[in-house]
Amino acid sequence: LFGDQQQLTIPDQYGQRITISYVESTFINQPALLVNQITLPPYSQTLVDITYRIYNDKDLIFEPQLNHLSNCILIPHTLLNIRNHEAKVLMINKHLRTECYSDQIRKHIGESTKHIDNEKHRLAVQDILRRNKILFDRTPSIINIPLQTAIKTGDHPPIYSKQYSSSYEDQEIKVQETQKLLERGQIEESTSPWSSPIVLVKKKDKTMRFCIDYRRLNAITIKNAFPLSCIEDIFDQLSDAVYYTKFDFKSGYFQVPLSKEDRAKTAFSTRDSHYQFTVLPQGIGNGPATFQRLINHILGPAGWKYALAYIDDVIIYSKTFEEHLSHLNEICGILKSARFRLNPEKCEIARTQTDYLGHQISNGEIRPSSYNISGLLNTKIPQTPDEACKIVKAAEYYRKFIPNFSQIAEPIRKFVPTTRTQRKKGQKTMITLTQDEINAFDQLKHHLTTDLVLRLPNIKFPFKVQTDASDEGIGAVLLQI
Repeated sequence: LFGDQQQLTIPDQYGQRITISYVESTFINQPALLVNQITLPPYSQTLVDITYRIYNDKDLIFEPQLNHLSNCILIPHTLLNIRNHEAKVLMINKHLRTECYSDQIRKHIGESTKHIDNEKHRLAVQDILRRNKILFDRTPSIINIPLQTAIKTGDHPPIYSKQYSSSYEDQEIKVQETQKLLERGQIEESTSPWSSPIVLVKKKDKTMRFCIDYRRLNAITIKNAFPLSCIEDIFDQLSDAVYYTKFDFKSGYFQVPLSKEDRAKTAFSTRDSHYQFTVLPQGIGNGPATFQRLINHILGPAGWKYALAYIDDVIIYSKTFEEHLSHLNEICGILKSARFRLNPEKCEIARTQTDYLGHQISNGEIRPSSYNISGLLNTKIPQTPDEACKIVKAAEYYRKFIPNFSQIAEPIRKFVPTTRTQRKKGQKTMITLTQDEINAFDQLKHHLTTDLVLRLPNIKFPFKVQTDASDEGIGAVLLQI
């Protein structure tokens, strides 16, 4: 306003200044809507089209709402020349980011960090995840490493296995799955003399899992002796950690490029085509060792200090939150440089309790995973030797939590195959358990319902072993002084 002239000078949407007479008017709270969705690059500005349904052929002063003033998009006050219910306003992106985030990634970052109560901590973690958001991209990716050799067969001639017969419906599933693999670049057309049959395995949700039966190929493959990380050693390493982040790779094997000489050996056929993998396929005998060697190399000096991997399950562990931010940032950077992709739904970020390798870990304590335990508790009395064997083997994974496990399980241990022939054939004949065997089964389930917890050992303190033995079993307790 200029003195007695009662005039108002304002910029219009084209950046030019105009002077108009000032007239007292009432404020109208009426939203203006974007005509089209737009993306603004960082530190940029543009004129955007808005629509205003109430007035037409009017000149109005536009004032942004308060919530627009507090976020990254700046919309200045301006004069609107409304024509055909449309006008233009200036929008300015004053944010530092160079890329936009997909709604899926935004949602995942928010969901995976909502458990962090401290806002400062939560924002710090979110900042790291946003800077490394490419890790959560669902587009298939091949990691940035030399082609991997995993199937050494020496001078053995090619093995050809005839395809298994299947229904028309299953044939259609095979065609659909191979088409998906072909579009992702994970398989290619082949003229290989090798061939292994396709197997469709029914999953819990009744859908089919596409697999290749590589048993004959694995039988002639020279074994890769690279060791998998010892699970007990991993747990010992987590003894004094407080914060955990768990990463799960998205189809980890399919991110590993396979050497050209190995590709021909992975060949398989559908009813009218022949293909071979360009990436490490599931079911290859040396797959776990190949992946373990690879991830150990990528983690480098961080391994066994604040990051561990058991094949494609990575855990980052730290004593303090500040340490965890540093460790999380470094491992994310390493995986990003390698072009790895993660499975967002199976990742856990900056937690004080996590499930890892079938165990629940928290503040130096370890318990069986509640999910796995519930599966065992819902198991019915076995009706075949195979079913009894599976129960014993599943419970045996948690034997360190159950006192006198060998004595309790002895009555049903006889169903565990002791020879290769028994393991290969399986034992599916119907059985009726004796009362002693039923009691052993029920007693194992009872022990699994108790609060099973152990303290993780601290390798900095000395150990003491107490042992005991009987005609039916031996036992030992590891104590820390």
